[in-house]
Amino acid sequence: MTNRQTCDNGSIPLAHRPAPRERPPEPGAARSPTDEMYVQTFATPADAATDTQLESSSEHIDGLGDDAFWNATLGMVFVRNGDRAFAVTSPSLANLSADPQATNPVMVGLAKIVLRNS
Repeated sequence: MTNRQTCDNGSIPLAHRPAPRERPPEPGAARSPTDEMYVQTFATPADAATDTQLESSSEHIDGLGDDAFWNATLGMVFVRNGDRAFAVTSPSLANLSADPQATNPVMVGLAKIVLRNS
């Protein structure tokens, strides 16, 4: 006989569930607390004003929304579609020392997914 409590539906309450096991990293995968990603949405052009100031120092991306650019230093893809916009950013100190262009295809691919689902 176990000493576990159950809910009316038979499930185990969170407080009594065993702690999840940490999944080991994939072979060759980087594991760092700096591996993060942000998706920021902007409802109006005014909301996106800070990010659009980066466009002149960024690389234009053809065929993505009405306007899009890649900022390698920030690891950011910015996409405007009509009055709405979003930015997908992977901030990492590695962008300052490694080859930031290496993440460009991945970030543009993610931006295409966000655009398709927005």
